[in-house]
Amino acid sequence: MANRKSAQDLRKDYQELLDKTIAFEIRIRNRLKELIKNYPDVPVARKADADRTIIKANSLNNDYYLNGMSIHITLQYIEIIETYLAKQHPHQQGKLFK
Repeated sequence: MANRKSAQDLRKDYQELLDKTIAFEIRIRNRLKELIKNYPDVPVARKADADRTIIKANSLNNDYYLNGMSIHITLQYIEIIETYLAKQHPHQQGKLFK
């Protein structure tokens, strides 16, 4: 017969998973902050204006904005910056992200 957990055990396991998820999200946000700090001039997007003005990484450097950003979007910005850097220095690709 299977070992069934009580509601209290399940609640404890659930809280542990939530805590780990929050800690992981903080690490993801810190990685984006680190990339923004180290590479502020990397283009990350374009404005929807007539000139298609380039938006640089340093324009994201706002704690209120970064903390309100979804993890999905945060990961997209990290990927954009890492891809840009890899294209600029393909011979250093292994060294840039370790």
